[in-house]
Amino acid sequence: YALRGFTRVMSSYFSPLVLFFDDLQWADVLSLEIIELLILDSQNKNSLMIIGSYRSNEVDRSGQVDGPHILLNTLRNFKNMEKAENELINLTQIEVGNLGREEVNQVIMSLLSIDDGPKTVGLANICYRRTLGNPFFLLEFIKLLQEE
Repeated sequence: YALRGFTRVMSSYFSPLVLFFDDLQWADVLSLEIIELLILDSQNKNSLMIIGSYRSNEVDRSGQVDGPHILLNTLRNFKNMEKAENELINLTQIEVGNLGREEVNQVIMSLLSIDDGPKTVGLANICYRRTLGNPFFLLEFIKLLQEE
């Protein structure tokens, strides 16, 4: 209840109040229930936006030994509430995939301040093969190359 009261107060000063929750694939049931309580707080008349991120590859869509991942159940509940025309819910899901070879080359060109794409294609191909275009792994690999 303290967090709900806090968001009511803060959202009266900052509109919309944006809360960002990262790595929701590791959230427990209680944490997801708290997020749901914040979303469904009809007494909060101020704008509240909740953004959550999770790694879809760690939230197995086919289900696990003990059933679907708890985050998938929560998202399914939100979708059902939205379909029931609950004015408190406006769910938008954006899936961010890996970068392609060309995008990896563009990142490298930008980092090296080079405008000529063919000059960086070789390095981009190596980076792509090592990271498969995962943006986090790409930047970490480039940092490793820089250190060596």
